[in-house]
Amino acid sequence: MLASKWVNMVVCALRRGRLRNGELARKLEGISPKMLMRTLRLLERDGLVRREIFRVFRGSNTN
Repeated sequence: MLASKWVNMVVCALRRGRLRNGELARKLEGISPKMLMRTLRLLERDGLVRREIFRVFRGSNTN
């Protein structure tokens, strides 16, 4: 399973700590959104990463 180019790059990028999806995509230049999600789901299925969903509240800008 760890033979994939993207799997290795994602695991290396995540070794330093948690990253949001956009942060991870910026670190991995050249990966398509589809391949990133496929790779993350594969790693999640195998128990190597855990997905954490954050609720985002956007405040109104009243300036």
